[in-house]
Amino acid sequence: MAENVIMPKLGMTMKQGKVTKWHYKEGDRVEAGDVIAEIETDKINYEIEAPISGILARVLVREEGVAAVGEAIGIMVEEGETFDESAIPASTPEGHGDKEGVVTPVEKQVDTPVEMTSAARIKITPVARKIAKEKGIDISKIRSTRPDGRIRKEDVLAAAEAAEKKVVSDKEPAGEGEVQLGATIPLTRMREIIGQRLTASSRDVPHVYFACEVDGTQMIQLRKTVIDAIESTTGVRLSFNDIIVRAVATTIEKYPLFNGVIEDREIKIEKEINIGLAMALEEGLIVPVIRNVNKKTLGQIATDRNELMQKARTKKLTLDELEGGTFTVSNLGQFNIDFFTSIINPPETGILSVAKMKDRPVVFEGEVAIRPILYLGLSADHRVVDGAMAAAFIQDLQQTLENPYRMCLV
Repeated sequence: MAENVIMPKLGMTMKQGKVTKWHYKEGDRVEAGDVIAEIETDKINYEIEAPISGILARVLVREEGVAAVGEAIGIMVEEGETFDESAIPASTPEGHGDKEGVVTPVEKQVDTPVEMTSAARIKITPVARKIAKEKGIDISKIRSTRPDGRIRKEDVLAAAEAAEKKVVSDKEPAGEGEVQLGATIPLTRMREIIGQRLTASSRDVPHVYFACEVDGTQMIQLRKTVIDAIESTTGVRLSFNDIIVRAVATTIEKYPLFNGVIEDREIKIEKEINIGLAMALEEGLIVPVIRNVNKKTLGQIATDRNELMQKARTKKLTLDELEGGTFTVSNLGQFNIDFFTSIINPPETGILSVAKMKDRPVVFEGEVAIRPILYLGLSADHRVVDGAMAAAFIQDLQQTLENPYRMCLV
């Protein structure tokens, strides 16, 4: 029975998506759950999995084509099944009739058999096929070193290495996501949207900046105290980011304007404190959101953060997981950065920049001592909060992080 590959609805506001890549050609065999295509929205790239095991009978929306949510972008059939061309939608998605990339059939041919391509007939182990797909290697061009002719993992890796050497010798970009001097890189829709939003924020939002240093001694102690208990319960290791996110939510409760957005000449203070975590991917910056942070334990925050990170890396985030943030935390602690400022993520009122924690000589209790210090930077929307409130906010946050046990008691 034919099964449509559908343009998914990844969030409440999503109306359409663009097909950026097909991993299989018409006639190829696909296993249920394999990534069959990739789509792109204004905020995320997303991998679509095959709904059934069988043959990709028709590609209805070519790469770079656009389809509305719920529309079929391809059709699959079970292996050996004949395909009825009348199953193809008679019209293109509403509003996209002239859109390049959408395929509208001209003729209908009933019960057209679907033949497997040579790529589908090639003998190859499942592991080898998966690796070839990940590395973008055409399996029809891979030679088996086995007497039975079956392609194995070692054959794919050897082909990938040979292809990489050829790319380097030809002075061409060595692979997707890599940048070399003299290269021309297409501007993805994701980077285009990032540029538009941050340019508008920098232009339209009057930023006011504040900074302070935080003694991280008690943060380190708190993490040591609870990390094993949290990991045994949740399976996730507590990070300093989790502690910072919880401290930010605690501070926002005292300064609700930092949970506000400007709408129609009014400041709307949101009920939920939803903290976005800026994450850098090859495709660009992405900000998944942890919801109701002020009502969650450190273990729950760590679990949510870990799940969002895994989804971001595997392109499984939905639009709902990227929307509704009320404040953003941008942590570059993995880099040797002492201090930086960030551009506010509209329509939020503030963003916190977190630099690397380092041992530094400071005056502590009247004596010079080595303490773990990190610098925080606060960017705030001066239309919503004035300078005195922003200064009080970051000072209160500093005190909370230097005495983090307090927030665990509320």
